[in-house]
Amino acid sequence: MLAGELILTFYKPLGAGNLSPQPKNALRVSDPAAVLSEVFDVCLSEGTASFTSEALFNRLVIELWRRRELNCLRLNRDEFASRLQQRGWTYNARTHLWSHNDQKTTNENELRLFA
Repeated sequence: MLAGELILTFYKPLGAGNLSPQPKNALRVSDPAAVLSEVFDVCLSEGTASFTSEALFNRLVIELWRRRELNCLRLNRDEFASRLQQRGWTYNARTHLWSHNDQKTTNENELRLFA
């Protein structure tokens, strides 16, 4: 969460001064689960072959902040991992990277049991 707080404190997009504040009594009609799912898809569609959890979380925070939907970010570590696995990403505990299943990233120096 500290990374998200730092991003919100120091990240200043170019058009930030043009945003008008929303009234406090403005009704939200968007479904938080649907918004979060859409933001996951947007953040994962940037063509990255692999990434760390922290890098993706930082992207999620910025995108949700840009959409004024930070209230949608209510997921724990297991749900975060589950959403990535549902989209075809796997976690490598050795390298601490998430990689897409269709992109084979094998280390040539690594011993293989089967050729």
